[in-house]
Amino acid sequence: MSDTISTNGICLNTMVINHDLRIGNHISPQLIVTRDGKMAIGTNNLEAKFNVFESQKLGANKNDYSLIATISGEACSNSTNVFKNRLFLRRKTNGTDWLSAVFHDAISIDRTLHNNPGINTRTWWERDPGSNIQSWGHEANEYMQLKGSGATCTLKVAGTFVANSIEVKTNVWSDFVFSENYKLPSLSEVKAHIEEHKTLPDIPSEAEVKENGIDVGAMQAKLLQKIEELTLYTIQQQELIENLVQKIEKLERQQQIEND
Repeated sequence: MSDTISTNGICLNTMVINHDLRIGNHISPQLIVTRDGKMAIGTNNLEAKFNVFESQKLGANKNDYSLIATISGEACSNSTNVFKNRLFLRRKTNGTDWLSAVFHDAISIDRTLHNNPGINTRTWWERDPGSNIQSWGHEANEYMQLKGSGATCTLKVAGTFVANSIEVKTNVWSDFVFSENYKLPSLSEVKAHIEEHKTLPDIPSEAEVKENGIDVGAMQAKLLQKIEELTLYTIQQQELIENLVQKIEKLERQQQIEND
């Protein structure tokens, strides 16, 4: 049923639909709009207010992708910048199952609206449900990755990490140095190790750190071990100095008596 409404000399044609609108066929509709305000594109599924299904299948080769949705518009009044948000499915490795697919969400605010996730899309967020990984990057460069596994997670940052405070939990600490059973290396042993390896005992070399990095918690424990050992050396040296001072003072008194 259609009606014509006239307002201040302007005629508006309106259409009132008393049933669901379907474009396509009942088996494979392209568009559905229901009377209760739901919309579906490419699917009969009406579980949400807005439902979209992309029927194009994702390729089986690494970096194959399928564009799911695009949202775009002008970023400023003079049209020199255009923003675009694109959602992709991308194949992270060769395969045909969902475990090798990731969801790639890219956004740009200029006219270089590249269209190849993993290679040249602008600032992006990627979710990998099969491996429980979330990644952030720009074009082909990943700059942060968060990997979860149960209650633990691993954060990887390609660049400088800045924080006001960092708490590192570790089950290893170095107070064993003060145990009665701890064998404190002699300074001659430490000297020999330094001359041979060019590093302190139990401390990784420069080459090892460059290749493998360091575990911050473990390294803090190792550095504390060296500080505690150094403290013991200092205590030993202080005791030796005090003994020498006492002997010197005793000799000086004896010498004074002999001179008198």
